Amino acid sequence: MNNAGTNRAYEYYRRNSNNANSFKRENVRIKQIGDYFNTFSTIDNNYLLDLVTTTTPSYLLEIEKGNYEKFKKMIEEKEKQEKTAFLKTLSIFKTFSYDSLFNFSECVEYRTIPCGQTILNFNQPLDEFYIIKRGKCNVYRRLFLERDGQVKTAKIYVGQFGPGDYFGERGIIEYHGFLHIKNIEIIDQFFSNPIADKDPILSELCVVAVKDKCEPSIYDTELDQQEINYTNKSNANDSTTPDFLKQTISIEEKKFQQKKIREEKTIELAVIALNKARLKFQNTIEYSKFEKLSQDELYCKYLESSEEKNWNKLKEHLNNGRLKEILNDPTITVSKLDEMKGKERWKI
Repeated sequence: MNNAGTNRAYEYYRRNSNNANSFKRENVRIKQIGDYFNTFSTIDNNYLLDLVTTTTPSYLLEIEKGNYEKFKKMIEEKEKQEKTAFLKTLSIFKTFSYDSLFNFSECVEYRTIPCGQTILNFNQPLDEFYIIKRGKCNVYRRLFLERDGQVKTAKIYVGQFGPGDYFGERGIIEYHGFLHIKNIEIIDQFFSNPIADKDPILSELCVVAVKDKCEPSIYDTELDQQEINYTNKSNANDSTTPDFLKQTISIEEKKFQQKKIREEKTIELAVIALNKARLKFQNTIEYSKFEKLSQDELYCKYLESSEEKNWNKLKEHLNNGRLKEILNDPTITVSKLDEMKGKERWKI
């Protein structure tokens, strides 16, 4: 097994054990530290790993076959401990014991989502439960308006989810289970058509990942940044620092900056399959604040949004008129002046 760094790409070639001239080329994308390839349990017996080519600078940890199971167990234990610590920070898991969450942590999957990607859409069948670990998401609801005898749908922005918030709970709360299989068999004897499974629960939300530079994770700390600042300051004042150590410090600082840049462009989610989530906390979870909004409340937000848009248009019109008088330029507008980095003291 080979363990690699974050966001690395690799190409590796396998040679046919029966035909030395036959190769199979495969690509693998390492998404996070701890991801691996060429596992002993899944390796193709007909092909032997012959060559690995890294497409970006990487750190590799090679594990011998004899130590693979021991190392694998150690990594899994560490991941479960980290996930358990994260779950303990969430309000919905406050009443659960550490041992209970430790066993449940294997059901949690971390996902990194690029900003701008839609995570959940309207009418999408709910089969997963989402918790935001890092970053923010814009949340939208549908408003049904009746105009000219027809019902039209408007997409309304209702707010943001941040670290610690969850969504997808509708699939847990509104789930009432399926009929027991024995009961289904008995009832089916009295019907010409067999009874189908329960209709899926559909999402009432649209959730989109957004860029947020200043939002910290509820689990990460600022110790890394403090350590880097302290180290840089100490070594800047120390003229006796060896050149090789200065180079190491520079590499660590660069890695930290690259990590921050990646985090600014992505958010991180903890995802749990709904069937696992229902068994764990179906009786304790509540609707999120945006799921509770009624159509009347959505209509009020719609009116507020319309008034704000009209006011912004009026402000722009007035500011454009004042600009033309002040600068004696009939073509000048607010947007043009902003592009010219003009002063804003004249604005309303």
